[in-house]
Amino acid sequence: MAIIKQISKTIKGVSKFILVNERINSQRCVAKNLDTTKTIFDNK
Repeated sequence: MAIIKQISKTIKGVSKFILVNERINSQRCVAKNLDTTKTIFDNK
């Protein structure tokens, strides 16, 4: 039973890690689509 609990704990940790990475990657994709150079230069 201890082995099953350890495997379950490991899978939960890996799934959390994957979810965090997906969130970071999706934020990067959104940031790439925004052109911030125009707003920086237009405000001067």
